[in-house]
Amino acid sequence: MPSLRPRGRRVPGLTQTWRASIDDYVNALAWSPDRRIIAAAAVSGPITLFDAESGAVRSTLSGHGIGTTALSWNAD
Repeated sequence: MPSLRPRGRRVPGLTQTWRASIDDYVNALAWSPDRRIIAAAAVSGPITLFDAESGAVRSTLSGHGIGTTALSWNAD
């Protein structure tokens, strides 16, 4: 996954705590309501769920076969 900050430059207020990658471009991100999981949707469809604290992959969902373009969480 590409970095969100320009190489070699620090961004005030942001600290990198972990880095992860998936096999395709990410086109949507969504935090779970409790902020413990980050969902990343790939252009090709799969959705990867990352532990927000450690960056470990919790699960991979199949998503849509023609690609996943948006994510949202149910508050329940």
